[in-house]
Amino acid sequence: MRYNTERYLFAHGKTPRGFGSWVMSVDFATAEHGTATVTRTVASRGTVAEARANAVRQIRSEGHKGLRVLEVRVEP
Repeated sequence: MRYNTERYLFAHGKTPRGFGSWVMSVDFATAEHGTATVTRTVASRGTVAEARANAVRQIRSEGHKGLRVLEVRVEP
């Protein structure tokens, strides 16, 4: 799984840190979608690490078969 902060860094001029409200985009692939990549956007509150973990946890709780999380992006 790749953790990407490039868009946030470009928009704000600093890396995402600390406590706040965060929006994460999660790219993932499943056996149900074949080779297609699916993107979901998840908003949460907490530290960046907590928000990232929460985004992945929420995608996994949807019950997809053969789930592979490819990338988690912090949105500006």
